[in-house]
Amino acid sequence: MRARSRAKIERRAFAIASLLSPAIACRLRVIWARSLPDAYGYAWRFTIVLDEQRYTPEDGEDTLRHEIAHVLTFEAHPNATGHGPEFRAMRKRLDAAIEAWEEEA
Repeated sequence: MRARSRAKIERRAFAIASLLSPAIACRLRVIWARSLPDAYGYAWRFTIVLDEQRYTPEDGEDTLRHEIAHVLTFEAHPNATGHGPEFRAMRKRLDAAIEAWEEEA
């Protein structure tokens, strides 16, 4: 993936995260891995790791939203489980915020 494409995706990640938490967006880092063994991406604390080989425009946006929802969930609910009710609620909030933001544009 070209550096320009990576930078565009990183800017989108910051913009999406800032919809629900500007404080978290300021600390968010996106790291590109050459290959992840069993995932398109993962999140840990304020870091999102995306698989450069698997990231495509078709499913990349969903992966990006998914990992941002993890970051937001773990910050709001430190004891939350990976894909538990807190995560699902955060993902719904995030998707609704993105939809409203894109309608305004």
